[in-house]
Amino acid sequence: MSRAALLLLIGVLISPQAADAQIGTIPLLDSLPTAGKCERFAGNAELKRIGDARMMTFSGAHPSRSITVGVDERGRPKDLMIIAGRPIPPRKSESENLMAFFTETGRVIRGDRSYFTLGTPASRSEDRHGGLFPADTAKIERIAKAVVARCGG
Repeated sequence: MSRAALLLLIGVLISPQAADAQIGTIPLLDSLPTAGKCERFAGNAELKRIGDARMMTFSGAHPSRSITVGVDERGRPKDLMIIAGRPIPPRKSESENLMAFFTETGRVIRGDRSYFTLGTPASRSEDRHGGLFPADTAKIERIAKAVVARCGG
């Protein structure tokens, strides 16, 4: 699946329902660990149409997460997506995603969180959506800058 399709899918799945207690249990916005992997992607025509000249992804193991930042031609963050997850023994896993969008000055203008579980039996899986927490904005701006600094070159 292309990055653009993944961003679109996450955006469609996120709704403005009230946040559940499970949202916020995975450390999505922790500082970047020293170990991790950077990948860079040139923006295709569709991404450039929405303002993303290129994208960069930082993947780390502690916590297990992938942080993707889309930047404009001047290297300023336009959007950020974080996907993180962890196992819940014996046969379940949980994931939390965060999506945020930035102004031209690098301030967060909006965003959402979603939380879901997968496992057996499927009837016990959960799916929750909510807005950003009050403390998220500064952390999102900080982590976007950190990913650009680490992976942007």
